[in-house]
Amino acid sequence: MNWLAVKNTAVCVLGAWAVLAVLLANPGQGVANPITVDGKDPKDGSAVTGFRLQSEDKQAFLYFLCDADEENPKLWISHGEEIGGSTEPFRIAYSIDGGPLQNHWFYVLPNLKSGSFFPRYNQMYEERFGPTPEMFDKQAGSVSPDYVDWYDNLYNSIIRDFGFGGDAALFKLTDKTDRDFTYLFNIITLPDFMPRLKGCYESPRNYTPVSPLQ
Repeated sequence: MNWLAVKNTAVCVLGAWAVLAVLLANPGQGVANPITVDGKDPKDGSAVTGFRLQSEDKQAFLYFLCDADEENPKLWISHGEEIGGSTEPFRIAYSIDGGPLQNHWFYVLPNLKSGSFFPRYNQMYEERFGPTPEMFDKQAGSVSPDYVDWYDNLYNSIIRDFGFGGDAALFKLTDKTDRDFTYLFNIITLPDFMPRLKGCYESPRNYTPVSPLQ
């Protein structure tokens, strides 16, 4: 597991859960899909903006969020079944417009029915984003700027996959008991909502869409 992922998970999980509790407390914001999100992190008062997308069967949600205190956008998934223990990793696979399967890891949020994307293994992403830069700058005694740029570009690209103009994303969530749950999300309108993430999202470098229709 990469160092920054562990650090971000440990530091942010309680704050993430606080935000999630607020967002899920008011599900009846209307019938529009996506639904905009505007609020504050109860933990520190930082602004949270973004949007929530409901699956076609109304059994699951995707959240695209920006916390003003954090550099990278968040991608969460939530449904009605427990996924695993709090902070445990679980697998997500999705295909956009029938394109190549994208395999990722998420970690379970404290309500046990939701999870947040994190790059558990850098090696999983090197084919798409190139070799992982050295993590530490020994001379500066800190995390290497090249590594931070690589890591940020990964997050921005994952978010961009959904907001580039595709039609549909088919998700498979695998829980701790190896049960699979499949959800279809209509993503046609997401480019119109991407500006809501402007506080933590920027267009990725050398971006190649994963949708064959793009």
